[in-house]
Amino acid sequence: MLAAAALLLATAAGAQAPLPPPASTTGARYVEPSTTTLPQPDERVGSLLTRSLGDAAIVQKLGPRTWWAHKTFYNALFYVGDQGVLVFDAPQYRTEAILKGIRTVTDKPITAIVYSHFHADHIADVQLLLDDARRSGVKPRLIATTQTASKMKRLGSTLPLPTETVRWPDGSFRFENLQVQVHGFTHAFHTDDHSAWLLKGQGVLHVPDLLNGDQLPFLGFAISETAVNLPANLRQVGAMKWDWLSGGHGNVATQADLDLYLRYFADLRAALKKASQEIDYFGFVDPAKANNHAEFTAGWQAAVVDAAVEALRPQYGSFYGYIANTRANARFVLQVLDSYL
Repeated sequence: MLAAAALLLATAAGAQAPLPPPASTTGARYVEPSTTTLPQPDERVGSLLTRSLGDAAIVQKLGPRTWWAHKTFYNALFYVGDQGVLVFDAPQYRTEAILKGIRTVTDKPITAIVYSHFHADHIADVQLLLDDARRSGVKPRLIATTQTASKMKRLGSTLPLPTETVRWPDGSFRFENLQVQVHGFTHAFHTDDHSAWLLKGQGVLHVPDLLNGDQLPFLGFAISETAVNLPANLRQVGAMKWDWLSGGHGNVATQADLDLYLRYFADLRAALKKASQEIDYFGFVDPAKANNHAEFTAGWQAAVVDAAVEALRPQYGSFYGYIANTRANARFVLQVLDSYL
C-alpha cells in the first residue's frame, strides 16, 4: 500500500513518465478495458499498472452478466442479476473505487457478498459493501465456505461473520438464476480454506491468489503456505470448464496463464536443484567469519538463488517483476525443495 501511495504521489507531482510495460507472459495483445464487450482469448487489459493508479477502478466484462474490477493490484468480481448484484470480495483500501466501478455498470443493489477466503487483504473492506446495500434498504447475504467461516471464528476475526455457508470443498449456492460452485483445494497451496468459485454459464472462475494474470508469481508466491501443492492446485483448476479467470491480482487470465505458471514452477525447481547440487555448501563454512551455521546456510542459499535467477533470465527475464519476484520465489521454493525428493 505504501508503494502504491508513493507511485500516486510521484504521478501527481509530475515525476518522470513510467517505463514501458513489461512483455506479456502469454504473448497477449493489449486492449482498452470495456464494460460492454467481452475480450478475445489472446487479449488483456492494456497499461494495467498505470491505469490502476488512477482514481477509478478498471472494469472489464468477462461473461454475459459478469464483470471483473481492478484497483491498485487487486481484483474483485461481480455478477448482475435481475434483482441485485453478487460481489466476490472486498479488497482492503480498494473497495470504495471498486464500488464506484460497479455503479458504472448497474444501479441495482448489492444483495449478496462472497468471502473467497480468509485473508484480510481480500475482504477487509466488506463493511463498505454492507453499508451500500443497507442504504438501498437491503440486508445482503454474506456467503463463505464452511472452512472459511470456521477459520474466521477460530482466529477471532473482527470482520462480520458469514450469514450463510457453503459446504467445503464441493458445495454450491444459487444467486437468482446463477449457480456458483465451490471447488476447495483439499491439499492447498495458498491457505487451508482456499477455494475456486465457478460461475456456471458465465465462463468465469474466481480464485484469488492462485495466479496473477499476465504476471509471474508475486514475491514468494504471495504469502502462500506451501509451495509443494501449487502444481496440483493449478491442474485441478485447469480441469474445470471456464474461459476467464479472476485471480485476485494481476490481469484477467486464461488457461495460457495457468500453463505459464506450471512451466515457470517446474523450471524454477529444476534450476534450484541444479544450483544446489553444483554449489558446495561447505565452501561457505568459515568459523573465522561466523560462529553459527545459520550464517553459513544463508550465504549458500543466496548463492543458489542467484544462480537460479540467472539461469531463468533468458526465458523469463522480460516479464513483470522478474528479478524481485523470482528472487523471492526461489528463496521460498528452496526452503522445501530438499524435503520432497
